[in-house]
Amino acid sequence: MCGLFGGVGRTLNPGIIRALAVINRTRGSDSLGFFNDSGDCVKRADDPIKCLGDEDFAAFINLSCAGWFIAGHTRRATSGRVNFRNTHPFRFGRIIGSHNGCVTPPTSSKYEVTSEYLFDSLHRAKGDYQKAFADINGWWALTWFDGAAFYLQARDNEICIGHDGNNWYYSSDWRHLEACTGSLRNIATISEGVTIRFTPGCTYEQLPTFVPTIWPVPTEKRKRRNRI
Repeated sequence: MCGLFGGVGRTLNPGIIRALAVINRTRGSDSLGFFNDSGDCVKRADDPIKCLGDEDFAAFINLSCAGWFIAGHTRRATSGRVNFRNTHPFRFGRIIGSHNGCVTPPTSSKYEVTSEYLFDSLHRAKGDYQKAFADINGWWALTWFDGAAFYLQARDNEICIGHDGNNWYYSSDWRHLEACTGSLRNIATISEGVTIRFTPGCTYEQLPTFVPTIWPVPTEKRKRRNRI
């Protein structure tokens, strides 16, 4: 179990992003990473609390909040060693992104972390997620950037998102949003293959729902709020 969190908007609050990083430590304390609308990233295989105290992370968060989105990830290692190489986000071509969940790559693959399979597949499919993920066995919540737009998607998993009128904030658990913001409206849950795309104007659209060609791996059903 890992944590996904971040924000989209023109007046993002760096304090809220830091708070979301801290609370997502409960979902993963092995590593912390961020990426932003420039396609840049900062990441480290260390306790997120220690990372947040570093000037590189502080500067990255502040700079990214002056842009139009920032995406974060806390890792709980399940496959692959705890090191910089295996810390999210991962980059393949123009795709950069982070993952929470579990997938099964081909036995012949040489991925250090199974999450890489998703982003490599997305890169090879030129951003077409229906084609990229069609035959992938597993479950996931994803955030990625293709150089033009920012995406959130969940299959048999979830990402919770809400807005304060000007900004959108998201996290792996709706309680994170309530604890870290206290002011979000219309908190909803992205699930069941729903895919959301944000563009630089901070507008969003719901894209066609991802439909796998294989039956999903059964997982424990979780309580959900409003679904998008």
